[in-house]
Amino acid sequence: MAILLLLLTAAQVSVAVHYTDRTAPISERVADLLGRMTLEEKIAQTYAPYSRIDPAKFPHGVGQLSVDSATGKASSPAEMVRERNRIQTVMVNSTRLGIPASWSQEALHSGATGGTVFPELVTQGSSWDPELVTQIAAAIALEARATGTDVVFSPVLNQWVDSRFGRLQEVPGAVSGLPKVRVWVRVRAFGTSCCCCGWCPKCRSTRTRPSHGKCCRQCRRAADH
Repeated sequence: MAILLLLLTAAQVSVAVHYTDRTAPISERVADLLGRMTLEEKIAQTYAPYSRIDPAKFPHGVGQLSVDSATGKASSPAEMVRERNRIQTVMVNSTRLGIPASWSQEALHSGATGGTVFPELVTQGSSWDPELVTQIAAAIALEARATGTDVVFSPVLNQWVDSRFGRLQEVPGAVSGLPKVRVWVRVRAFGTSCCCCGWCPKCRSTRTRPSHGKCCRQCRRAADH
């Protein structure tokens, strides 16, 4: 009897938290999942093809997909959601560990194909109306979430300092205080944190390095004030 109790106790202690258990702490679920993943599966999570894909060709899964590109630039939000869900179903049911893909959207002036189209960011910045920009960002966030997006490439912190810099329509403007105000109100509206930016107006680097949801020091300082 004593031996049986000892064996049962040892078995209970050795039971690991399963990564699919939503009641378990996230840190333990992550540790459990990483312990189960092969090297190929970990490498697959760094892959983010920006094109329409055949999910069957990704037996180890994929890290991130663009809602617009992966679904073949659907003609309506409903069509986009159907195709997104079809691809996600394959990713979850046909891969060994069933890791779902993350889905991204630009979300600069619209949240979904066929959704509301707002003026570009430079035009929004010209309004000098933080409350209006907040309302626009909230509408974009709502439509992005409704169509299955969990990552948005917005807001942009870049400042218009040189007209030779490309894609200036994506920046809030040339006035130094405007980008940080606009970033702050959009971050609040999106309910997210600043993750990265393509060009830093403070350190003048051409590419800041995104690192687990953190910007370069200068960008974080601008977003915090």
